Amino acid sequence: MAQSQDHEYEMDGRILSFTGFSLAGLSDLTTFGTVTGEALWPCSLLLADYLQAEWRPQPNTNVLELGCGLGLCGTIASLRLGATNGGTVSVTDGSPKVIARADRLYQKNRQSIDAPLLHEVIEWGNQQQMNSVRQDDGFELILGSD
Repeated sequence: MAQSQDHEYEMDGRILSFTGFSLAGLSDLTTFGTVTGEALWPCSLLLADYLQAEWRPQPNTNVLELGCGLGLCGTIASLRLGATNGGTVSVTDGSPKVIARADRLYQKNRQSIDAPLLHEVIEWGNQQQMNSVRQDDGFELILGSD
């Protein structure tokens, strides 16, 4: 049976700790009464590695993550932006349960997070929710990893 596991991700000497289901050997979490956003997907790790090693944000970069899952990629983007960039990261998901878990990751690691990180529930097609995260200047980077 799938069980939630503790995970760590290192970036520039910082250790981010988070908890989520491991997908090792699994293809369907619905039989365990959980949603896909509560799992550590291999593509999230690949995107996090890319953001850490290759992404060079310009000043005032705004980032939007769609379907944030555990929030790892949004957290890495926040670290890469840093406190002096002037931009923000908005992580979103359609599930309040998933957003709550991503926010717990942020709270657990907030000493290491430099740029502002916002958590919002957004359901596809809900114009009011979409407007709540809209930036006047748009987003320079939109993340989606699964």
